[in-house]
Amino acid sequence: MKRFRDFLILFLIIFSTFFFLMMTVNTFSARPTYQKQLSKCTRYCENHGCIREHIRINRIEFLIPFYNKMSRVYDWNIKILSDQKLVGYKEINIFVYVIIWPLIMLILTYLAIQQHISLKNQRQRIPKNEHAQ
Repeated sequence: MKRFRDFLILFLIIFSTFFFLMMTVNTFSARPTYQKQLSKCTRYCENHGCIREHIRINRIEFLIPFYNKMSRVYDWNIKILSDQKLVGYKEINIFVYVIIWPLIMLILTYLAIQQHISLKNQRQRIPKNEHAQ
C-alpha cells in the first residue's frame, strides 16, 4: 500500500506540474482569433477544417494522406460526442479526455511499474550459477 501511495503522490506532483505549465502557457498566449488567415492556422481551421494553403506554406505536403484520414477520425469523434442528448459536447469531452483517459493511463502505468518490480524481484531470487546456464 505504501508503494501505491508513493506512486500516487509522484503522479499528482507530475500532473500538477504539467497542469500549471499548461495554465501558464494559456495565460500568456495571444488571444485566439476566429478570422480566416492564409499565413497561419487559427480557430477558423479548427471549426471549418484546415486550409490547403497552410499545408503548402508549412511544407508538410507529405502529411496530406495522413491528414485526410485523421480528419475523418476527428469528425467522427466530434459527431459521436456531440450527438449525446443528456449532456453537452463540452462535458463529455472533459469527462473522457480529462478524467477517463488519464485514469486509464494511471492504472496502466501503475500495472507496468508493478510488473517491472515483480520481474526485478524474481531476477534477484535466481542464483547466479543458474542464471549463467
